[in-house]
Amino acid sequence: MLRKLFFLTVLMAAAGSFTGYTQTNTVTASADAEMSLPVAVNIGTYIEFGGFMPGATPGTVILPATPGGSRSATGGVTLVVAHTSQYGETVVSGEPGSTFTILLPSDPVSIKLQTNPAIQMTLTNIAYYSPSGVLQLDEEGYLNLTFGGTLNVGANQINGDYTGSFEITAAYE
Repeated sequence: MLRKLFFLTVLMAAAGSFTGYTQTNTVTASADAEMSLPVAVNIGTYIEFGGFMPGATPGTVILPATPGGSRSATGGVTLVVAHTSQYGETVVSGEPGSTFTILLPSDPVSIKLQTNPAIQMTLTNIAYYSPSGVLQLDEEGYLNLTFGGTLNVGANQINGDYTGSFEITAAYE
């Protein structure tokens, strides 16, 4: 009987040791985040094609994005020197040293007569120029870009002031 009692005690002790036993292990995980400045595009000056006269045939006024580049005309368009032209300028800002991409419209942009928006011309071949040839922000987080394009003028286009706008989008690479 003593033997049964001893065996029962050992069995209960063994069962008790398994029922309340838990094991925990804690590890510390790390989290890391780097806050970057958002990329921003700010307009400096607008593209101004200057003065011109339409002719009996359609033509274009071409304004290069390159500073110092000369505007030119094709077709029936005659340039007028009295009204100066100017390429557009913008400043891209963000995280210093970062590279980015520029997205410009690929479809024609409508430039409408202010007094009658139904009358319009189109702006195509919008291009940008970066002095370094690379889209990379300097050590202070800035890059100046210039813009130009081709204004498509209809035959006997109605004279007046035309305006329009288009989006310039910058995104980090």
